[in-house]
Amino acid sequence: MLYNSAWFFEKPIVQAVSNNGDNMKKTKIRKFVRLNNGKQISKTFDRLTDAKQWLALMNAEKKRNSLYGIDAPEKIRFKNLVIDWFSLKRKSIELRSGYEYDAILKKHILPEFGERYLTDLRKIDAEKFIVKLADLKLSASRVEKIYVLLKGIITYALHHNYIARDPFLGVKTPKIKDQKRDYLEKHEVNQLLKAALEVDKITYGTILITVNMGLRLSEVIGLHWDQIDFARKRIYVNKKATRFGIQEYAKHGKHRTVFMSDTVYNYLKELQLKQPFQKFVFNENGTPLDYEHFKQRRFDKVVAQRILRFEP
Repeated sequence: MLYNSAWFFEKPIVQAVSNNGDNMKKTKIRKFVRLNNGKQISKTFDRLTDAKQWLALMNAEKKRNSLYGIDAPEKIRFKNLVIDWFSLKRKSIELRSGYEYDAILKKHILPEFGERYLTDLRKIDAEKFIVKLADLKLSASRVEKIYVLLKGIITYALHHNYIARDPFLGVKTPKIKDQKRDYLEKHEVNQLLKAALEVDKITYGTILITVNMGLRLSEVIGLHWDQIDFARKRIYVNKKATRFGIQEYAKHGKHRTVFMSDTVYNYLKELQLKQPFQKFVFNENGTPLDYEHFKQRRFDKVVAQRILRFEP
């Protein structure tokens, strides 16, 4: 078991008058429940109403577990369950998915639920969590992805009898409107390109293409020369750069063809003449750019300068 069995022998916060007694003279109210396996658990409350609700819920779960031959769930913290769940989950997912799960857990889920006991989780906890995510201005798809991961952990807990019921049953992710896109005026684009050129020619080139073609930065960094069709003035977008290198989009995924503006056409034509034997459009001594490093150290800094310079 992942929980600490010594929890059952901790000294009570207050001395109850009797088992399940309502000690109204104290500032705290303590309730006790003896599980089907003979162990006794207790919890302390500030309000008598909360104490009675908890006692009724625990007795109901105890009765249900007895009917189905399941031991009543024991105390385990959410963070300890995650260790068990993730060690198993990472064996069935791709490496990049494992990194993404780890990032979501550390940034969003564990700070919110890590120290909580599974048996103490309630529907309102998930609803409040979703509101917090929305307040962070995350996209609707990102909020849904985080919540789906959280629900997957809860489902694992259910299947392994860490909890007797789904505490988040009936919770739905709200419809979150994605943030309004911030389009640049012509003079702002010129200022942005000027700032990029002050950094280096590669940063200038990537920003030139992103603002003219509407491509993602990952797609621009992932460009190979064989994706460029100068005769038809087209770019075939089928790859992207990630922290794991250049990856091709899955079949029937985000493959698409975009038409080059004259500005981009002339820029790429001149760039190709300067590096006729290179495989990657943007490279450093023939090596493709490190996506994470380039984005954080060069691209984002230029964009941040633009925000500080033009935003009210």
